[in-house]
Amino acid sequence: KNDLLPILKKLVEKHKAIFVKSVESFGGKGVYRLNESSPLNLDELNLQNDYIIEKGLTQHEALNVINPHCVNTLRVITFNRNGKVDISSCHLKMGADGLHNDNVATGGLFINYDFEKNKLSEIATRYVNLSGTSYYSHPETHFIFKDQALPYPEKVISLVIKAAKIFPDRHIIGWDVAYTPEEPVIIEGNSNPCTLEMQIALRGLRNNKIYDDLYHEFYSK
Repeated sequence: KNDLLPILKKLVEKHKAIFVKSVESFGGKGVYRLNESSPLNLDELNLQNDYIIEKGLTQHEALNVINPHCVNTLRVITFNRNGKVDISSCHLKMGADGLHNDNVATGGLFINYDFEKNKLSEIATRYVNLSGTSYYSHPETHFIFKDQALPYPEKVISLVIKAAKIFPDRHIIGWDVAYTPEEPVIIEGNSNPCTLEMQIALRGLRNNKIYDDLYHEFYSK
């Protein structure tokens, strides 16, 4: 640990902020943010385990207006059917309560996003076990969601479709995409994205044509 500390300090000096994430963690747990104002307590790390170290990103101002305390990501679901990749649905995940991640399992909000119209839906949601509250605006910034646009949707579409084609053996991937001032950046791809988030954001999976077509294909025979 004594050898690790100066390495982490140099990374913070170079990138302003870094994230240390356990490779075994999920649901936003086991993620530590380091910057000049929040040094890492190395006692929280078990060096017998494996960790990923990632540099922090500068978020697009349009997303800072929604929530400036973390990088808020768009969960984009790509559906690969016989080599043809479509975006089946997507929803915006937003941090809350000043947390440094936007994961819905740790209290984040999420809301459906219509790529074709470039509009957010009207109501964001928290998980039932985390109050289950619905919001017409962000509880801290009071940003009103209805019909708000997000930056460069065409760039996001191009990026995730290109990424999905690299993994032809995966029919469904949930991409977490961050908005930087210049372009979208993929944070990670999830090979088993949470269908509950998708269902709640869409107010029912069958409100989406692609999912409704799949339902009829598999259950109406």
